Amino acid sequence: YKAIVDGFNAGDAAALTSAYADDGDIGAPIGMIWKGRSGIQEAWTATLGAYRGSNMQITRTSLHVVSPDVVVVDGRWEFSGGTIAAGHPTAGFITLIVAKQGDAWKVVSSRTKVPPSR
Repeated sequence: YKAIVDGFNAGDAAALTSAYADDGDIGAPIGMIWKGRSGIQEAWTATLGAYRGSNMQITRTSLHVVSPDVVVVDGRWEFSGGTIAAGHPTAGFITLIVAKQGDAWKVVSSRTKVPPSR
């Protein structure tokens, strides 16, 4: 997930997208799912716009090794600083399914969740 954090903090949607498999997908808390590189880049471009100049941090909370080439990573995400669009969450949870493809690890699926309002 370091490539995701680094890409986000650099404001670089292309770098964020490169962390994903060609046929990867992203699921957002609002229920939308973006598929493939163009969809993933669209999702990250919109997210970067909503969190302009912000920094992202992901703290891993668990790692499940499914096989030598597939892992599931759970964590907490948080955005800070910059300009965050009104109504957008600043913290939540993320699950990444990551698979080894050739010599690289790529995200094949990610899901973000936001805790309910209290």
